[in-house]
Amino acid sequence: MSFPTLISLISLTLITSNLLFWLLPLSFIAVLKACLPIQPVNRFTQSLVDRIYRYAEAFDSWWLQKGLGLEIKITGASDKPITEHLIVTSNHRSWFDILILQKVVLERAPIIRFLVKRQLRWVPVVGWICLALDFPALGRSQHNRQQDLEHIRKASQSPDRHHWSLMNFPEGTRFTAEKKLKQESPYQNLLNPKWAGMATLLQCLPNAQVLDVTLIYPQMDTKPRNFWHCLSGQLPFVTVYLHYETASDIKDPHQWLQNRWQAKDKLIQEALSQHSND
Repeated sequence: MSFPTLISLISLTLITSNLLFWLLPLSFIAVLKACLPIQPVNRFTQSLVDRIYRYAEAFDSWWLQKGLGLEIKITGASDKPITEHLIVTSNHRSWFDILILQKVVLERAPIIRFLVKRQLRWVPVVGWICLALDFPALGRSQHNRQQDLEHIRKASQSPDRHHWSLMNFPEGTRFTAEKKLKQESPYQNLLNPKWAGMATLLQCLPNAQVLDVTLIYPQMDTKPRNFWHCLSGQLPFVTVYLHYETASDIKDPHQWLQNRWQAKDKLIQEALSQHSND
């Protein structure tokens, strides 16, 4: 077994153990909330979930930065004040994105709830966490479109969630060169964004702030940065570019996403060119 493989194995064990440790109290809270669906209980359980989420994230971030030596370089509008509700969008390279996004967003905003694929709920540990945290589960197909939109509306308008961030990956899946070719994506480093979910979020939360995150991994054009590689300690840094807007200012979600994806692609390409010259 090589040394990087050993480090990846240790990282995966620590992160999985951290999730499992917090899964028991989260499951108890989920049962309590289901048995007593009243506002005082909802507010109490939500405060507990918030603390547990932040404790779990703090451990993961400590390991990434101190154990693996990962530097997270934040650029763009990093000091924007956050309102009660935040809509977060991002490009998507690997599951490692989630660890980075949690670190970056939780320093500036309420805890994140992800819009996840319905199939993800069947994945051990990760699926249980999604279920316990009540992440909106989407079918992501034309057949399930109306049901998906209703789940998004329910999540965004739930009265017991006064402070939260709702995370959406508009690409709908992780980027690979094969998927890019299949989609005939016009972007060099991105898949085509899907705008229907974003449109629903903007409609339900017209007063929210929108945080668009661009994740840039070094040399990701020539060396795919999968989750296992990122856990090995060989990843020196990740650049995170933050762009804020107000939901009410976005009149055309489809055009807004197209504009942002063009800007993202340019940012990524410029960063990769700079990395190759260093």
